[in-house]
Amino acid sequence: MTRSERDRRIQSLLRQPCGCTGQCGNRHARGTCGHRPSHLKRHCAAPPDPSAPFDPESELLSWCSVCYNAAVRRGHEAREQQAEQDLLDMQEELF
Repeated sequence: MTRSERDRRIQSLLRQPCGCTGQCGNRHARGTCGHRPSHLKRHCAAPPDPSAPFDPESELLSWCSVCYNAAVRRGHEAREQQAEQDLLDMQEELF
């Protein structure tokens, strides 16, 4: 995919409703958030798991700022908890 193709794809995404399906922690009534971008609420394009390392070839979603920030926070918290649990498991093996 060329840079101009990627740019057109992202610009198209930024005009679409928020594609969050619950990664933010909210159960959206229609299955997705659906907030539409406006001059007051801008969207960003990010992977379905915005807290994961970025892969330029991955699929992107349109995200409203509320869902995006909550999904990033939840993803980081889950990774922290997993890292703590892994550390405890490794320490238990020592004794």
